[in-house]
Amino acid sequence: MPCAMARHLTFGKRAIARAAVLVFLLGAASVAAQERLACGSATDDTAQALDKLLTNDPTCAAAHKRLLACMWGSSADVQFASIVIKKCLQTFLPKFSPEEKSRFYEEIQICNYQYARAEGTLAISEESLCHADVTANFSAHPELARRPAPRASFGCAKANTLLERAICSDAKLGRADIILARVYKGAVNESPARERPALIASERKWLKSIPAKCKLSASAASPATLDCIRNAFELRFTALDGCSADDEGIAACADTPDDASPPPSPAP
Repeated sequence: MPCAMARHLTFGKRAIARAAVLVFLLGAASVAAQERLACGSATDDTAQALDKLLTNDPTCAAAHKRLLACMWGSSADVQFASIVIKKCLQTFLPKFSPEEKSRFYEEIQICNYQYARAEGTLAISEESLCHADVTANFSAHPELARRPAPRASFGCAKANTLLERAICSDAKLGRADIILARVYKGAVNESPARERPALIASERKWLKSIPAKCKLSASAASPATLDCIRNAFELRFTALDGCSADDEGIAACADTPDDASPPPSPAP
């Protein structure tokens, strides 16, 4: 098996789960199942070979599908993703109004925010693949740019709990909630069936702990409380994103001590 094939098989399932969650949250059609596509040749599985294949793919969708099938799970994916992004942007961005462009770039910024605290070459890969996922999705469904950006992962008109109301009161926290929902759904999709109950229970326990931890009360949330919640959400989605089904279990992997947490990072 060529070495590139071995690399991309390790990360293919995670990429498909991530792309499917992105499409679900943006409300577009489902992502096609991963297919076995050429990532090079029997004698040439170098980055240059994959660059050429992606460049020669006739459509944005074809190049994006190959990227998901052939990604390396390293910083090399930045170059691969850039080829796909360039090909996809040409199909819609010149036609977009300033408002539609703003909506597209807002989604790109969410990718940047999602991986702001993550470290390592896999995180670099995931951020670039997220950019490619967003761009391919807007290429396939340009009408997404005409939909208002969500304030949170749920409908704020139906916000009932103190935590839900706090999330809907702050745009930065709302974006953190959107990312957390996206990453959590991807983690559930990636987990073996036997591990999903533990992950769901872990997430519910963690959410239940936030109001007391951040001193959330019936009065309007203070800036310090909002920052505390946002910091907790950032730590949680970064931890979930850094775990995989190959670890001791995603739930156990994501349950890290708070005292090891870095300070809050700036939200977009």
